Amino acid sequence: MYLNRPSFSDVYDKILEDIRLQILKETDSTIIGTTTDELAVYYYSKKHFDPIKVDPERNETLEQKNEVRIIRADQREEFYRDEGDLPYEYESIYVTIPIVHNAHLSELLNMRPSTFSLGGSIKAVNWKRNTAEFTIDIKGYALNRDDNWVINEVQG
Repeated sequence: MYLNRPSFSDVYDKILEDIRLQILKETDSTIIGTTTDELAVYYYSKKHFDPIKVDPERNETLEQKNEVRIIRADQREEFYRDEGDLPYEYESIYVTIPIVHNAHLSELLNMRPSTFSLGGSIKAVNWKRNTAEFTIDIKGYALNRDDNWVINEVQG
């Protein structure tokens, strides 16, 4: 279940607690003989997640595609439901963003966010080892986005 997944905050709280326990196990001479910055770098280097970064060496791609999708009768307006399923043309933009390989990508994606936003659109992102991909439908059944909306979605 979604709520059983740890949040980013939960994971980092656990990391901080593990570090605190590890520091308590250290000898006094190790702690006293080391600067705070050195200790922070030492403990942080073992227990952290690198952020997901866009790969500056490669360009993102936008590909416009047309396809026919079947609109199920129960998804149509009530007046037309008795007419059955409807094949309908959709126009979509497929966006591919290159990312730098991240050894912890699957762990990051399995965490739930610590905060949620009620605004904005939700995009289903297909995460691969070196890319993040998503689709924006711009024309289709009960859907006709203007150019400004599309530009805001792609750049947003």
